[in-house]
Amino acid sequence: ESLVGSIVAGLLDIPDHETEKANGRLTQAQMNKLVSRIDGLSDSRLTVAEMAATVGLSESWFANVFKHTTGKTPLQWQLARRIDLAKSLLVESDLAVAEIAAQLGFTDQAHLTKAFRQIAGDTPAAWRRMRQSH
Repeated sequence: ESLVGSIVAGLLDIPDHETEKANGRLTQAQMNKLVSRIDGLSDSRLTVAEMAATVGLSESWFANVFKHTTGKTPLQWQLARRIDLAKSLLVESDLAVAEIAAQLGFTDQAHLTKAFRQIAGDTPAAWRRMRQSH
């Protein structure tokens, strides 16, 4: 009975998930799917549960392997990605910082400024001035 149980359990395991669990990392295809999903959103925001569902993993397992893969939590990674988008908009457009904040799903200009300073080390306006002067 034990042997039959082991064989059935082995047959029911999905190989992709077993491989992911073995090395504890997201595959490049999963990361690409996640980036594609986030890029498709107008405000670039997903919950951890939505990110996990995008790549077909449980929320807790996803959070664990995501941190192993990127070195950041899913929300830290997502925030850094939003700040990168803000940097692009600051350089490539004449939008006001408040407009950029609204476009990227920040609650207001102050929220963007606080997050931007934490990640980039400067305010969005000062960062833009530095880039424009060069």
